[in-house]
Amino acid sequence: MTSTLQPTSLFEELRDESSSTRATAISAINAFRLFGVDSVMCSFNGGKDATVAMHIARFALQEFTKLNNLPPRRLKCCFWVHKHEFPEIEQFVEKMAKEYDLELWEFEGGFKEGLRECVENRGIRAVIMGTRLSDPDGHQVSVFEPSSLSWPSFMRVNPILHWKYSEVWDFLKRHQLPYCSLYDQGFTSLGNVLNTKPNPALAVGDGTFRPAHELEDECHERMGREVR
Repeated sequence: MTSTLQPTSLFEELRDESSSTRATAISAINAFRLFGVDSVMCSFNGGKDATVAMHIARFALQEFTKLNNLPPRRLKCCFWVHKHEFPEIEQFVEKMAKEYDLELWEFEGGFKEGLRECVENRGIRAVIMGTRLSDPDGHQVSVFEPSSLSWPSFMRVNPILHWKYSEVWDFLKRHQLPYCSLYDQGFTSLGNVLNTKPNPALAVGDGTFRPAHELEDECHERMGREVR
């Protein structure tokens, strides 16, 4: 999907004390408040959840710097490139980095090794993620969750942890935010080209698929992902 930059209504909604998304915004702002503007990054893999988290992190960084009379900062984002990555995902992440002036760090090694580099050599203390309860192990984490003992030491920040699948799409559609084109081809959960296919629950019958936002049963979100 192609789109222009988001309308101002996005940040207006996140500032609105009566908005259902305000608590989500506050959790992201608290990440910068607790760990510092230069020590927080966003994990941005190009998926729908990570896209929402990235926009919330952009808002939080801007709000925190303004409230504290700090100079503007670019949002640090990290993208782990899988050797079997969808080209559409890589293109989307690079496009978002340009449109929103993200400070994009790309790693081709493992997730753990990349995080170690960020924590030990780039001063990162907290990572904003797009984890939701419906994700594998999602029920085992909280909005602020320290990394596991065998991992580099950092705080995982999960602002959209309690969002439902439909709420993710409502947010993206309501604010006309760009998202990876694979979602319009029937993909509902993105891995890599070896373990991901269009969701059979969205099959039309002529070999095509309805777009991801039309999925009716949220329990079927990961039907297109192979379990290995």
